[in-house]
Amino acid sequence: MWRATLKGILAGKVRLALTALAIVLGVSFVAGTYVLGDTLNKTFDNLFASAFEGTDVVVQGAADISDTNRPPVPEELLGRVRAVDGVAAAEGEVFGTAQLIDPGGRAVSTAGAPTLGFSWTEDADLNPFGVLEGRAPAAAGEIAIDRDTADEGGFALGQRVRVILPEGVRTFTLVGVVGFAGESGLAGATSTLFTLPEAQRAFNLEGLLGAINVRGEEGVSPGELASRIQALLPAGIVAETAQDVQQQQADQIKDQLRIITISLLV
Repeated sequence: MWRATLKGILAGKVRLALTALAIVLGVSFVAGTYVLGDTLNKTFDNLFASAFEGTDVVVQGAADISDTNRPPVPEELLGRVRAVDGVAAAEGEVFGTAQLIDPGGRAVSTAGAPTLGFSWTEDADLNPFGVLEGRAPAAAGEIAIDRDTADEGGFALGQRVRVILPEGVRTFTLVGVVGFAGESGLAGATSTLFTLPEAQRAFNLEGLLGAINVRGEEGVSPGELASRIQALLPAGIVAETAQDVQQQQADQIKDQLRIITISLLV
């Protein structure tokens, strides 16, 4: 029987080799997919933790039923939040989509990652971005971009850079290169930074803020500070601890990554 089995195997050497190769490749792809998913989840957990490190409370529009779309809040709320007892600093921010065009005239490719635009936050403790080269945008017509995008796209300080925005294509002067939460980029996404008024115009949010980030005074817990701020907010706007917001955003990213993992497994 052993001789017959061995002869059968030797008679189909190519088939045996291809079957073995298929098994090895299949197991390798499955293992690699799970490792990739876990690595991405860990990466975003660390990024969000670093991004909210100096923030205690986030004021933003209440989530809709999908828990992803939050309406902007009136800019006039910023002064009221700053006046709350226990608030050390509060800064408003807006964000949207900003597609960079490289010096060769091509839209910067991100392999599916988002092309993001943010307003620059003046308070360093509330700002997850830090200047690595040049300076922060300080006037209309100025932008900063993340280090990874600058290197991969061939951008240099002082260049005139075209950006595709909801209002159309505009040209800005590149004045700074930044990092995000201690990293050179935002996990493959492009990041373009504007002054707050410029970002509000670019994203059609004049008079509005996407969120208000708050840093509390020493000795005031984030939960207590959130309760004090919530007491003065109108309906439809919520004050949540930064830890809760961090977890919500991380969970949303993980849900999207889970779809990618399933697709790769299939």
